[in-house]
Amino acid sequence: MQDSADYIVAGAGSAGCILARRLADTGASVILVEAGGPDRTRLVRQPGMIAIFHNVPALKQRLDWGYYTAPQANARNRRIPQPRGRVLGGSGSINGMVFVRGNRQNYDDWSCPGWTYEDVLPSFKRFEVIVAAGVYGSPQLLMLSGIGPAAHLHKHGITVHADLPVGDNLHDHLFVPMTYCMRTARNRGTTPYFVGGIVKEAVKHDTWMGRTVFEVLGFVRSPHATSVPDLQRAPCASPTPTRARRPSSTPAT
Repeated sequence: MQDSADYIVAGAGSAGCILARRLADTGASVILVEAGGPDRTRLVRQPGMIAIFHNVPALKQRLDWGYYTAPQANARNRRIPQPRGRVLGGSGSINGMVFVRGNRQNYDDWSCPGWTYEDVLPSFKRFEVIVAAGVYGSPQLLMLSGIGPAAHLHKHGITVHADLPVGDNLHDHLFVPMTYCMRTARNRGTTPYFVGGIVKEAVKHDTWMGRTVFEVLGFVRSPHATSVPDLQRAPCASPTPTRARRPSSTPAT
């Protein structure tokens, strides 16, 4: 193994892997660094496993960094989970096989040169960054290296090399899951059902366990929206692990 390279790419997520490949295609030598392990596991390779993965803490901690927000005042001071992949492929390896570019106007409204929708559209096919450790990992890595808000770095005893607003202006969206239980549902959120699904997929390779659980995505406008949709809907017909609960006296619809 060579001990030097033309480039070192930090983070083997979606962007980091594509960048490393594109650089290597030019003839450059590249070292790709990833904190997590390989993605050769059913938790990643079988899309239907997402329901189990995100609901069983012992499984989730194998491939997820386990980040939580600070207490949120508008969510009863709860600390909200922030899933981040710690595996080859990054967060792209632990989502539901969902690819969506978002609304054109969201990009244009940033009014940032080089970041209009037409500007970034080619970047969905090509990424050109070296620090590719994700939305949390990248600013963390830069700040630990002394690049970030000077006051914040001084507070943690880090020597400042560049006083820059690293990590500012992070925007995230709240995921609000709504689960419905149906007596007539074909898919069941029980352990025997999931085990059976894993076995059937291993034998037949053509079951719900091997397909994406999000068959469709939609952007809609709530009564509070302006000209841009402010809600994203992601119907999921996959079973979700459930606890035993008392049957409702009202039939499900």
